[in-house]
Amino acid sequence: MAVASPGTGPPSTDASDLHTTLEEAEQLIRAIRGCEVDAFVVDSPHGKRVYTLSSADEPYRLLIERMGEGALTLSPAGVILYCNGRFARMLGSPLQTVIGADLRPRLAANDAEIPGGTDALLARLLAGSPGTDLKLECALVRADGSQLPVQIAASGLELNAVRSVCMVVTDLTTRHLYEQSRRDEQLRGHLDERSRTQGQLDLQSVILGQVSDAVVAVDAQQRISYLNHAAEQHYGVSSQGALGRRLDEICTRRWLAPADEALADAAFLNRGDWHGELVHVTRDGREIAVESVKATLWGKGGNPIGMLLTFRDITARKVTEEALRESEVRYRRLFETAKDGIVILDTDTAAIIDANPFIGELLGYSHAELMGKQLWQIGLFKDIEASKDAMRELQERRYIRYEDLPLETKAGRRINVEFVSNVYITGRRSVIQCNIRDISWSSVWRSAPPRPVGARSNCRPSPSR
Repeated sequence: MAVASPGTGPPSTDASDLHTTLEEAEQLIRAIRGCEVDAFVVDSPHGKRVYTLSSADEPYRLLIERMGEGALTLSPAGVILYCNGRFARMLGSPLQTVIGADLRPRLAANDAEIPGGTDALLARLLAGSPGTDLKLECALVRADGSQLPVQIAASGLELNAVRSVCMVVTDLTTRHLYEQSRRDEQLRGHLDERSRTQGQLDLQSVILGQVSDAVVAVDAQQRISYLNHAAEQHYGVSSQGALGRRLDEICTRRWLAPADEALADAAFLNRGDWHGELVHVTRDGREIAVESVKATLWGKGGNPIGMLLTFRDITARKVTEEALRESEVRYRRLFETAKDGIVILDTDTAAIIDANPFIGELLGYSHAELMGKQLWQIGLFKDIEASKDAMRELQERRYIRYEDLPLETKAGRRINVEFVSNVYITGRRSVIQCNIRDISWSSVWRSAPPRPVGARSNCRPSPSR
C-alpha cells in the first residue's frame, strides 16, 4: 500500500510557495489517477488523518479491516505504514496514533523468541526475496504497559520497487488461557494423584506401624531405609538412630545349623525370597528366636532396589514347643515303661493306632501285628458283635470298665484282665485309650480255698506280672 502526504501548513502569499504547493497537488492527483497510492495522510487540528481511495480493491480492504487478526505493513525502518483496526485495538491505542509509529518498541521479545531482536528480523525479511516468510510467538506491549501474547506471521514483499514487510498478528490470549487451563488441570490431576499416593503411603505406614511383626527395608548397600515400630521394639533402637545404618550394626545373627546361612543365600539368589528360622542377638545381649521372611524389594522401573525383611518373634513359641517336647518325651516314657497294657484306638474305626510294649509281651504280638487290628481280633472280646457293643457303650458313656474280662493270647493261653477304657481329645481328633491289667494272679488267689494262718501257699504270681 502506498501512502502519500500532501503538503500542509498555513496559506502563503509567496509565489514560489504557491507554485510548490500546486506542484505537490498535481503530483498527488497524478498518483491517484495512476493508481499509485491507496491512501494519503493529512495533518489536521486533531492530528494526522488517513484518507483511503475507493477502487476495485475496496472489498479486499474491507476484508482486511474486519478480519479477526491484526494486519500491518512496515517500512524498512520498522515504521508502521498501515494497520487495520484490529491491530490498533490489540495495542490499546487509537488507529491514527499507531500508523506512522515505530513498531519495535511495541514488541516484547527476547533472543529466544526473535534472535537478534526486531532489527535482525526486519533485516532478514528485507534481505530475502519477496515472499520470504517467518512465524514466531512473542508479546505486544500495550498502551497501558501490559503485554498481549501474539503470534506474528511476517512476510517480505515489494511494492512499487520498495521493499517492505507485511505482518499478520494473531491474539494468543484464548489459546494461552486454554493451555494454562490444561496445565492447571494436569497439575490438579498430578496433585490429586500425589495426594492419593500420599494417603495410601500414610495408610500403609499406619498399618505397618501397628503390625506386631518387625518390618525392615534395606537398600542395595544393606543400609536400613525403613523400620516399623515393632522393629524398634524388637531391636531396642529408635528409627532415627537406625536409618542409614547396616542391619548387622544393630543385631547379629546366629543360625540354627552351620549350613543354614549358605542354604538361605542360595535360595534367595535363585528365587528372590527366603523363609526360615534363626536367632537374633541384640546389642544388649538378648537372644530372640525369629521366623524370618526375606524378599527382593523392586523399584518402579522393575529393578531391584533392596530387600524387605520381616521378623516374627517366636521365642515364646519355641519355649512352649520345647516344653511340649519334654512333656511328650516324659509321657512317652511312661507309656512305654508302664506295666499295664495300653492300646490307643481310632474312634471312628475302633482300630488300634498305637500300643505300648507291655501289651505286646502280654498277648504275644509284635507292635506291627497289633497295628490296625480291632479288640476282638486280639482275643479281648468273644467276637466282633461283642466288640461293637462295647464300642457303642463307650461312645455313649465315654467310659467303660470291666473288672474281670477273659482274654486269649496269641498262643491260646487264657488270662483274666481288668479293662478300663475312655475317650479323650488329642489335637483335633478324639481317640480311645484302653488300659489292660493282668489280674490272673488275683483271680487265682480269690478262688483258692482257705488255708491256715502261716500255711505256705502253693500259688505263684503269674509270670506276666
